[in-house]
Amino acid sequence: MGMKNVKKILIFCAVIFWVTSAEAAYSNEKDGFRKYQWGMSVEAVRNIAGENLKLFKSIGRYGVSNDVYIIHEDDNIVGGIKFINPIKMKFYNNKLYQVVIPIIKDGANDDHSLSKEVDLAIVLFNLHGKVQKSSSEEMNGVYRETKMWFGDRTDLDYIRTKTANLIDLDVYLTDKILLASLIKDEDEQRLNFLKRGW
Repeated sequence: MGMKNVKKILIFCAVIFWVTSAEAAYSNEKDGFRKYQWGMSVEAVRNIAGENLKLFKSIGRYGVSNDVYIIHEDDNIVGGIKFINPIKMKFYNNKLYQVVIPIIKDGANDDHSLSKEVDLAIVLFNLHGKVQKSSSEEMNGVYRETKMWFGDRTDLDYIRTKTANLIDLDVYLTDKILLASLIKDEDEQRLNFLKRGW
């Protein structure tokens, strides 16, 4: 069997696993990532991670605290798939609300990347069931595909970004309650900022 046939079979299998569903919440929902729970402070995460946790950048707007930290995980395997260190952890008002796990970074558009994508699709389907929502868009030569699972508290997003030659694939785990608070806080502070001087 030639490589083209193998590719077609892998793509066919991936399509079967990505059939969407309107289930209320996905199965095996987590309250964070590994030993890091939603709402933990930077200090609490540092007590577990030690010096592996480092400030990457502050992205807060309108006076709202929103800091991104990076952490190197010694165990960089999820569901039998190796991820790329470091992962990102985002904190709103010193509370952990999002973890970003890079699966493929600047990967070649080749059989190895395709195989890793299919493996991740199978793991996510087996753990969490059918995709609940999907979207795709192309802008300026960049194609972005998103698959989403909605939990009672934790949302899981599979985001694949592809250019002509490179592929990135990330898994986002997000505390939807803290994210909603962040968005509301930023909107209120932005409105206060815009009202100044009137």
